[in-house]
Amino acid sequence: MDTIQSFKSKDTLVLKDVPYQVYRVFPDKLQLENLQTSEIRETTVGTLLHQYVGGELQVSGAMRTHAAALAHSAAAPSEIESRPLGKAASAHTLRKVTWVVKLRDMGAFDFPKLLPEAISRVAEEIRANSMITDKTVPHVSTIRRWVKQLEAAKKDVRGLFSRLDMRGGRGGSRLDPDVEACITLAIDSVFLAQKRSSAEEVLNAVKMEIDRLNKLRLASEQLAYPSLRTIQNRLSKLYAFDVCVARHGDREAERRFGDSVAARAVSRILQVVEIDHSPVDLWVVDADGNILDRPYITVVIDRYSRAVLGFFLSLSGHGVESVFGAIRHALMPKTYLKDRYPEIQGDWPCFGWFEKLLADNGSEFAGWSMVEAMHDIGIVLEFCAAYQPNGKPFVERFLRTFNHGFIHRLKGTSLARVHERKGEDLQADACIPLDELERLIHIWIVDVYHSRPHSGLRGRTPSAVWAEGASLHPPQLKLNAEAVDIALAEVEERSLGRSGIEINNHKYSDERLCALRRMLPTNSKVKVKHRKFDLGHIFVLDPFTNEYVRVDNVKDGFAGVSVEQDRLLVATKKQSDPDDARHIAPAEEIIRTKVKELADSRSAKDRKIATKATRQNSDRVRAGAAAAAPKRAAKPELPMGVFDALPALLEEA
Repeated sequence: MDTIQSFKSKDTLVLKDVPYQVYRVFPDKLQLENLQTSEIRETTVGTLLHQYVGGELQVSGAMRTHAAALAHSAAAPSEIESRPLGKAASAHTLRKVTWVVKLRDMGAFDFPKLLPEAISRVAEEIRANSMITDKTVPHVSTIRRWVKQLEAAKKDVRGLFSRLDMRGGRGGSRLDPDVEACITLAIDSVFLAQKRSSAEEVLNAVKMEIDRLNKLRLASEQLAYPSLRTIQNRLSKLYAFDVCVARHGDREAERRFGDSVAARAVSRILQVVEIDHSPVDLWVVDADGNILDRPYITVVIDRYSRAVLGFFLSLSGHGVESVFGAIRHALMPKTYLKDRYPEIQGDWPCFGWFEKLLADNGSEFAGWSMVEAMHDIGIVLEFCAAYQPNGKPFVERFLRTFNHGFIHRLKGTSLARVHERKGEDLQADACIPLDELERLIHIWIVDVYHSRPHSGLRGRTPSAVWAEGASLHPPQLKLNAEAVDIALAEVEERSLGRSGIEINNHKYSDERLCALRRMLPTNSKVKVKHRKFDLGHIFVLDPFTNEYVRVDNVKDGFAGVSVEQDRLLVATKKQSDPDDARHIAPAEEIIRTKVKELADSRSAKDRKIATKATRQNSDRVRAGAAAAAPKRAAKPELPMGVFDALPALLEEA
């Protein structure tokens, strides 16, 4: 059986990005001429068809030139007409196609002498059927020109597409070349060189440049000003990426317009967890009703189940202590939940050692203390690339849901931005202390967030996904609680001297530390773990046993005293009279009195110092709640409508 010949002489082909032309056609083979080297090669029709199906061969119509074929080979492998037609061009295209198709179906092109009569019959049919609005009948020469266009396109109907939209030089410029040069110069020097600019500024720069050029021209050759609309059209056609590069740099442009890849996929719980901070959009108050500040919340969230593993509130910012507090809360079981908060209906079974922790490049995450702590507890610490929103998207989305879907419904909310407050004194509604906020957050996480379906989990709830994942990969406990407390502390190297170790302007020493100094070389340094929230003791690494030993402060009364409180204590004693009773009063009493004095001050700076000196954070709240747990009464009430907007926010997640 003979192979059907699908190629004609002088057809242009692109084979493996090399342009060829059909040089000669034989019954069983073809000769192709390489348009770059003029080399002649032989092949068969079957081979070319296989290469066409496999994508190695691309065909070009006879009306496509060699340069167009080369451009086509470098472009996307699509010849579909993508140029949109205007209304008039579409109507004209429909008219041409209708006439040519009807005349061809009648066989009019096989009998050229009968073509005028065929045209008359088609005109009557078109008028009778009202198929198209055609007031004039095309001439015979017009029909023949349309037929030639169709044959040149290898009978592809796209060869009849109207070009009315290209009349009149559309897309080109009618301005003088010197005016065009002025516009281009003004765009580069004004619009792209500034962070913010307008079309009016560009037009003014163009006018100044044209005035300068007109001084050197004859009166008959004066350049005219372009209109503001012309400048606006030029600016609207600038590439958004190029504008961003010129104004903000390559890095920001790549961030805004780069490819948005999906977040790293995980296959089980605790494989990858994310951690981040956010200010809580709420002013908290102290026991006397004085407004303290907006606390920070640090959250650890599991990527696979979207479940919250732990959180930490602090009025002292979002430093290393807040990070360690959130991680410890994530690692440990929440056995306190029912005793401390009996009003909570659900459980919080999310805990355990995770394999990898994703954090940003903040100093509290990238510091030596954090790296050492993760090494000690056996967790891989990974940092997300800067300006990459998909590095840790789930914790960031959670924090938005937390503030917008929960905190903004509470009394005393500050809302997210200043302009949203609309002149209202929102601080006057502040009435929630930090311990009450801690309680509300527990209720919201356990009974609301973990129980709501997530679109990112295909309509399932975080608690259900966690339970399923925990049945296949049960959470593990690797270290005891005391070892975790030691590991999650700031680390430094300190000299071991005659009086022990000095850190945070306090000295720590005992008999074991003195014995260790005798066994070490002179001027040796040891690794020290300490917490800024508790100056009562530190932990020192014994290099011989590779264990941390507790060393107490040589002064009594500093257990539970923070660095901020100690600074306030020192400043208070310096300012007081040497004979004042405050020099001999207990540290806690002096701090309490001074904090009360600063909190009642009208100075915002003094109130800020008082807020930090109160040392209010989740550690203190949970310790106090644990001691008062048996006496705590249930508080099932919540503010009305506090969770109304949460379902919509979760659907966006």
